[in-house]
Amino acid sequence: MGGEGEGLGESGCAFGSVSGELDSSAPDEVAVCGEDGHEEAAETPVSEPDAFLEALGGAKRELKVGQTVDSAQFEDIAFDGRNFYDRGSDNIWRLLSSGMITSMLKVRGFSDRIAKGQSASPLDRAKHTILKHRRVDGAAPFLYHPHDIFVRSGRKFLNTSTISLMPAAPVSGAWGENFPLIASVYDNVFAKPIYRDLFLAWFKRFYESAEAGELAPGQALALVGPIHCYKSWTIHKILKPAMGGFADFSAMAAGEAGGFTSDVFESPIAVIDDARGASSEEKRNQYAAQIKKLVANPVHSYHKKFETPTEVSWAGRVVLALNDDPFSIRLMPNLEISNDFFYNHQKLRARAKNLFYFIQLLSNGLMSPF
Repeated sequence: MGGEGEGLGESGCAFGSVSGELDSSAPDEVAVCGEDGHEEAAETPVSEPDAFLEALGGAKRELKVGQTVDSAQFEDIAFDGRNFYDRGSDNIWRLLSSGMITSMLKVRGFSDRIAKGQSASPLDRAKHTILKHRRVDGAAPFLYHPHDIFVRSGRKFLNTSTISLMPAAPVSGAWGENFPLIASVYDNVFAKPIYRDLFLAWFKRFYESAEAGELAPGQALALVGPIHCYKSWTIHKILKPAMGGFADFSAMAAGEAGGFTSDVFESPIAVIDDARGASSEEKRNQYAAQIKKLVANPVHSYHKKFETPTEVSWAGRVVLALNDDPFSIRLMPNLEISNDFFYNHQKLRARAKNLFYFIQLLSNGLMSPF
């Protein structure tokens, strides 16, 4: 007979590794000898991925060479060719390192041990399934879009947006009902009533298209006036909570963002709340060009640090808050650059007729979400 732990020959006794040691490459199976020297089959232990499937109510099965795992197990994971993303319990998608995705799959029961006769481990097969069935062309925020994954121009994207809209009041009421302070501010802060109506029409179109899940294109908004006239208050206390947030657009407009644009395109409102752009004619023209580009173009380059650059559709709003002194007002882009996107007080009367439809919608039922 052979020495301790050695496999026996044709006499029919057990196979095994050296006593006290485990061979990680050997399958989890045992053979024992009967009294007559013939081999008797022993129960094969359930492997880790099979145990995981059984815990989920799935049937025990062996994975064949080239076979993938049920992709339904990975609906909370996506891969863009470079990075993995995980959907948390709050339904927000977040970037995962390769080490973290490996740990997550191991916790789910996918071992990195390669069984005898197999070319890949259950962990490898799980990652292969994610590659085949959870592959996206990019990850970017698509504001207010209701779905996690969607297709644009034949390309599949993962929606990483975290923005949510403040719900409107279930029943509309008269102007000022349930928000008398806000109504009082806007009844008195604008130089002419038409300015208030223009602002509310702009706001209504913005809000209702977001509520519908698809932002409609709109105009940039310039709030111009002396200090302490509710410009910043409108941005911070009205627009930000209603629409879900805003981002400072100043650095990007000045070319100082280092090529990273995620802060702006992850927010529904891009705000310029200073007069840095008016420091020189060159800066002023640069600001104006960036504002026009952001308003007029539907598709932009989205680049978040440590992530793969991609394209994003952004139909948010640019909002400028400017003092009415000669130095600050220079930040206002040249209105002749694009009359379709900017309005000043000299042109409001001429443009008011074009806004009648939106003002009429406004009068049919003012929202009161504040």
